[in-house]
Amino acid sequence: MTSDILYCRDSDSTDDVAKNMGRNKVRRLAVLDVNKRLVGIVTLGDLASHTNYLLCGEMLGKICREAA
Repeated sequence: MTSDILYCRDSDSTDDVAKNMGRNKVRRLAVLDVNKRLVGIVTLGDLASHTNYLLCGEMLGKICREAA
């Protein structure tokens, strides 16, 4: 487990969520509402099957690449 909890907001765009995952090298994010309550978990697979699969593929590449 990581010490920091990474999350997105339920109001974030799917592209922003995918980029957030790529930047942080994670495949899942907690989803919080405006009151900072957990309302779900979003996975890269969820995004790929319902939105911009090309962007998700690019982000998966970033996630899987080892740090230089």
